[in-house]
Amino acid sequence: MQTDVPERSPHVQVLLLSYQRSGSTMMGNVLFQHHENASSFFWYEPLDALYTALYGTEPGWNIPADITFFPNGSYRSPPAKESSSVEKFLLNVFQCKFNRLPTEALVHPFWFYFPNTSSPMHSYPRCLNAHGVTSASLYSCQVNLRRSCGRRFSVKQARSATCLKRMQGYNTSTLSPMSDRIPINFARRHGWELIGRRSGIATSGTNVLFRLSPFLDYKTCLRLLAQRSLPCQPVLSNLCEERPVTAIKTVRATMSSVRTLLHDLPNLKVIHLLRDPRGAILSRSKVTWSQGAFDAKNVSKMAAVYCGTIMQDIRTRLELTAIFPGRLMQVVFEEFLENPHGINRKMLNFIAADHLFDGSKMAQWVDQHIKSSVKEKWIKALGENDAAAIARNCGEYMSHIKSQ
Repeated sequence: MQTDVPERSPHVQVLLLSYQRSGSTMMGNVLFQHHENASSFFWYEPLDALYTALYGTEPGWNIPADITFFPNGSYRSPPAKESSSVEKFLLNVFQCKFNRLPTEALVHPFWFYFPNTSSPMHSYPRCLNAHGVTSASLYSCQVNLRRSCGRRFSVKQARSATCLKRMQGYNTSTLSPMSDRIPINFARRHGWELIGRRSGIATSGTNVLFRLSPFLDYKTCLRLLAQRSLPCQPVLSNLCEERPVTAIKTVRATMSSVRTLLHDLPNLKVIHLLRDPRGAILSRSKVTWSQGAFDAKNVSKMAAVYCGTIMQDIRTRLELTAIFPGRLMQVVFEEFLENPHGINRKMLNFIAADHLFDGSKMAQWVDQHIKSSVKEKWIKALGENDAAAIARNCGEYMSHIKSQ
């Protein structure tokens, strides 16, 4: 475990940055969601919505392994637009500026699917339902978009690049989708389908009738959802502003996204949650929806993706620790399972929030839900060949967590 003594602060932002199948949901529950903790505003995996907003992908199918690695196995360096969007998105959440978030984040089906993971989970989706927004609303808007952008992120690089560009190309507040006369140059530039001449409709000059592109069709539908969800934004804003701790749990960000946040948010603390790769990769091998396009059903590739991503983040974190001492903390999941009360106290002290939580209730929750036997459960289930493949691809990472 690596940490420095933190300074106390009246309001704290916490980023729990981890990786799929590494215990981050459990850790988020322990710190921020146990017994309906009234001291924290906690948002579970908000970045999935951002990737849907950027690339037109289906909610829930922005797989972290696809965000960090291309389907051919090469490391993916995100384009500038994506990187800056991640930073701005997280900053807006930490500052409770929900009116600056993309509509996808405010109507995302995760609000409905995971009722026990985010602190505003009960009151906010009830409000959305009351105003005509359901778990299916965002999917319905995407019906015509699926053919253009696909279901999951980054399976086809060229398609992703095109969708990133075209998803940003429409402003539905200034262009009426009901207009039957659209400037021909604008329409052709944005890929609209000409239907005037083909259907025998008279045209004149440079104005002809065009069918809405799937992108504008989606944005038009999204604008309706934005209007419906608008009365519910105060539910989020009030909770966020009233509670002394604002926390985000994500497996879709990298440590490179953290630099700007640490600079702009002096009270931000980052908990970097790691796990023994053998346990994490065994879990990934059994859960197909966590596998990327490159590493699907291949333990050796899973190990390369998992450990390669983490080592990149560890190197970045060590650089940031030198610049922002006392702001970043490493926690290894197995160490937490071995000593949950002790590690929990260290984390609360690190984020300077131990005085905000009911220690006895938190300890009771830990006793009921945390079992140290889970720590090495993988030993009996992981085959010899798979263990060897993980060791080959994760030697540097395993040495790191053993040396701390």
